[in-house]
Amino acid sequence: MGLSDEIYNDILKYTDKVKSDCDTIAKDVQKQMLSQIPSETPVGEYGINDKRRRQEHMKDGWIKGTIKLRDQRGTLYGVRNKTKPSVVHLVNFPHRITAIEYQGSASSPLLYRADKGMTKGDPFVVRVQDKGVEELDRRLNEYFGNREQ
Repeated sequence: MGLSDEIYNDILKYTDKVKSDCDTIAKDVQKQMLSQIPSETPVGEYGINDKRRRQEHMKDGWIKGTIKLRDQRGTLYGVRNKTKPSVVHLVNFPHRITAIEYQGSASSPLLYRADKGMTKGDPFVVRVQDKGVEELDRRLNEYFGNREQ
């Protein structure tokens, strides 16, 4: 094995080590996000008497969410709500409110859709993700800054 092969193998080992360290840092930041998201989750004013739909129902289902990208391009680390994913989406983003209304007699009702405006949305997931991105950026800069010394 020649010198160029040894250099190439050393570079691969170093690359694997850096990737492993960066994944560890990202997983630590993901744990921080998971601990922050319940306090950021809004509490609804609906279903107070129903145990399945109590006010804090979105706070319970948060788990780590990991997505492997195709072609080994990397991994996305984040959080997701396993029990109420569609409710989280509806609360997090603004949506148009459309109501179905009936007019006319009971024997021949006239059905139409009425635009009732927009919900504001509360980007609570975005706030936690932004904090996570800032923390990941800080920790990776610290990691690579230490490498240069």
